[in-house]
Amino acid sequence: MKKRLFGVLGLLSLVVGCGVKTSSSSPISSTDVSSSSVSSSSGGVVETTPVADLIYNLPEAETRVFDARFDTVIDDFSGATATGTGNAVYSNDAVLKVLVGDHGPVTPAKPISPDAAIYKGAGGSFDFHLKEGIGFRIRLTEGTLPLSNLVLGLRGADNLRVFPINLAEALDDDGEPLQPLSSSWQDLVVSPLQSIEDGNTVYLNTDGSNSSTKVLDIALGIHLYAVGTNYSAIIEISEVFTLTGATRTVIDSFEGRTTVGEGASADGFYWRDSTGRIVKHNVSLKDKEYTTVLADIGDHAPYEKLVISGLGDSSGLSVRVNHEGGLGVSKTWAELKNSKGDLLPATVNGASQNYVIDLENSGYGANVLGVKLTSTTEFRVDNIFLTSLEVPEASVDYPVLDTLKRADFDDFSVSQASIDTSYEAATANSVFTDTNLNYRISYNASPISVSEGVGHFPATEAYDHLVIGSKTSGLAYDYIVFAVSKTTNLSGFRFSGSGTEIVYANNFWAAEGLKSIPESEDYPYVDGDFVWLIIDVQLTFGKALNDELVLYYTGGTELLIDTIFFANTIIWTEADAYNASPIGTDTLPADFDTTGYVGEYLGYLESDIDGIALFIKGDGVANLSTLRFYLAEAMGDVRLYANTSAVKGFDGKSIDFESVVPIEGMWLEIDLRASGVVGATNINIELGGWGTGTLTVQYAVKFALGREHFVSDTSVNVTIPASGYQYVGGYDLLGGQVVRIVYSASSAPVSVRIAYPGGEKWFSRGEVKAPNGDAVSLVAGTDVEIYIDLVKSGLTFGAGALHIHSGGDEVSDITFSISEVSENLRILTPAYALAYSKVS
Repeated sequence: MKKRLFGVLGLLSLVVGCGVKTSSSSPISSTDVSSSSVSSSSGGVVETTPVADLIYNLPEAETRVFDARFDTVIDDFSGATATGTGNAVYSNDAVLKVLVGDHGPVTPAKPISPDAAIYKGAGGSFDFHLKEGIGFRIRLTEGTLPLSNLVLGLRGADNLRVFPINLAEALDDDGEPLQPLSSSWQDLVVSPLQSIEDGNTVYLNTDGSNSSTKVLDIALGIHLYAVGTNYSAIIEISEVFTLTGATRTVIDSFEGRTTVGEGASADGFYWRDSTGRIVKHNVSLKDKEYTTVLADIGDHAPYEKLVISGLGDSSGLSVRVNHEGGLGVSKTWAELKNSKGDLLPATVNGASQNYVIDLENSGYGANVLGVKLTSTTEFRVDNIFLTSLEVPEASVDYPVLDTLKRADFDDFSVSQASIDTSYEAATANSVFTDTNLNYRISYNASPISVSEGVGHFPATEAYDHLVIGSKTSGLAYDYIVFAVSKTTNLSGFRFSGSGTEIVYANNFWAAEGLKSIPESEDYPYVDGDFVWLIIDVQLTFGKALNDELVLYYTGGTELLIDTIFFANTIIWTEADAYNASPIGTDTLPADFDTTGYVGEYLGYLESDIDGIALFIKGDGVANLSTLRFYLAEAMGDVRLYANTSAVKGFDGKSIDFESVVPIEGMWLEIDLRASGVVGATNINIELGGWGTGTLTVQYAVKFALGREHFVSDTSVNVTIPASGYQYVGGYDLLGGQVVRIVYSASSAPVSVRIAYPGGEKWFSRGEVKAPNGDAVSLVAGTDVEIYIDLVKSGLTFGAGALHIHSGGDEVSDITFSISEVSENLRILTPAYALAYSKVS
């Protein structure tokens, strides 16, 4: 890097172009470049012929996003070279195409401010102010755009104005002026260190006053935008990069996505945007032709639809289909029809879209495997594939999360009366020492606070903003969960991760086709005053989340967030079922022919077994109507019949015994406790005697619903008085929903009640509930075992102290003792428990 040398003229031009002055006595402020301060040329005002508008607003059309599960690629133009043949011009660069102009109304937003920018982005650890060059590989494809109409803005923080460097007065990494834009690709490089003369230059606050933050001390982001009047152009950018010495680091190559804000970025940007659109790899067909290779559809039946993705003027485009036997019918774009028989709309020149072409309705016939494209007009094609518009079946059940192995991103145990507004202050804040957090920042100084383990986002018509950096990464997790106040309207809640777009709550997905916010707002997990917003990260964002989240909230009521954590589902396998053991004999898999009676001994049942799971395959005919279980000994040799609705799943509902069992197999999960099975010592499965078809039990497991945590095995012996109060005991829980208590009582207590965060519940009033929802009664006896579901009992779920009280309503004194207290750390699903995801 050459040393920068300034003469008088050079210094004066810098003052005019960037608003930067030199001073030896005080900090100097930055100023905005006004539209009137920049002309299109040094020779006065010159009339500019407007270029044609880029139309970004896509027409209404039947469209299809490629789905590798159901569709087959003909040509996705992803390679460095074309796979087809012909004389069409192939472009193997993804470029950002932007209309820049002040020549009257244009369809897209004009990039004439730091917010409405040609390109902008920010990354908390990127340090743009220290780079020797910030560069754009750029070309001018139409019109005129003098450098005096371009500004590179440096972003210090959301509470500061962007600092402008006018490109006509900027210097590159060698201290040289920048070259004007041309129709050839060039590297346009701006060096903040060379272009800002005085190291004391500071950002302006949003009110226009000087801040105390020096521009050359921090620059978290960049904004390339236009100013002034009398210019009109279309530009393309293929790379955004930085220079450190001879090292060129590409920030953005625009590969693999359709909008600037979409998807990951290797540079670590947490946001980026543009008024333009990305043009992907494509073939340009103006007076050219292109013939694709034939697709290999494998075992797929002939597809019914052809999808062509492109942009430009389709009025001169012709599509000739290619069969295995050779070229077939050719149709113009104006003749093509969609699945409803409607003609396809005209395409636009500023944005690409996938257009569905129905082969039969368009007169092509079946067995199309490729196409030959010709055009007399400028049209660019960037994807061609075959589809039958098949979609995956929507899920009806929410995932059951393995909360025992969850990873807390922020449990809001670190209190803050106000959130830091700068990166430097937040990372230096001692409250995060020895915690799993790195920082919390509100760049727009939102009045967010954290107290009593809860994040408070106040009601606002603008937006609350919070950036959280955590030592907990979500890269190994499929789900992120927000425990939010259940009375809040979440329509204004949204967030992004590192390199993802901002997604609003109404577009959060919990599973395929299943929104995170239930239609009935009957959330699968209820935790006192909070509900769990379960978000499938890949379905919602398209990539894993890491260790930073940016949260936004707009709404008329306060939003409370209790915890943010990552989790996976509980996965069962035949070989390694967590907290489960195989049951049955070595003869499994065994066939059960429902035309006759067959029984199979499934094994011994321990007292803590909550359920059994069977993997059953059908023949396309048989259902579960003849299913029953024979339960011996303590149960009194009873049978539990599915067709009497006695066999229940973990959602508390009777299992479906009428539907045909799938040929590919299904998991049948049975809640023994909900089905009334208590104390059985062995179990047989029985099928047959009526019905038709054959079922195969591939394997079976039995399981308890969670890992039991022993809270206390120290005996407590008290006398419950006939009158007066008696404190029985207190127990610190880790967060289990189901508590197991083993007690002994000389007679049935009436006055015993439990107290937990959220209230006090009495056994005698039916307020204490078991996992199956039934009231728990206290009886006389020795080593009596009871299970209490805290959530179903209406108590606040979460870690805390469980207290047992008694006294005041007894007929006579009672001897009472507790020998054991434990909690179940697995079960957390009061509403949707059908559902251990299993793989074989």
